[in-house]
Amino acid sequence: MPHRIHTPHAAIQQDSANSMSLQASSFDVIAANDDLLTEILLRLPIQSLFQFKSVSKHWLSLISDPHFSRRRRNLKPNAVAGLFLSPVRTDYYVERTFEFVPLGDDEFGLLAKMPKRCPVLLWMFN
Repeated sequence: MPHRIHTPHAAIQQDSANSMSLQASSFDVIAANDDLLTEILLRLPIQSLFQFKSVSKHWLSLISDPHFSRRRRNLKPNAVAGLFLSPVRTDYYVERTFEFVPLGDDEFGLLAKMPKRCPVLLWMFN
């Protein structure tokens, strides 16, 4: 059964100055931690890695490292645990509703759990 998560519209819209400050501090934390940056890079598609080699010499050295290549080759893909569904609306509304639909072993069970309203915005959750 889907779980409902309600988020007020005001909470979704953040002050742009606070948002930029948060983004900058998050970037600084990740950029200063090679282990964290490597873990993130390991999970990116190979095409993105080719593009990100040109971001900086540091990123090039991390991605080109033979140890990185071995770890990426041995990385097992994580299974998607479920989906967050949100109705897509063109009108303004105060509250956004998300439904979490867990994915199990049943391949076709998801279709029975999908809300009947359309269109729906899908969010993958791992």
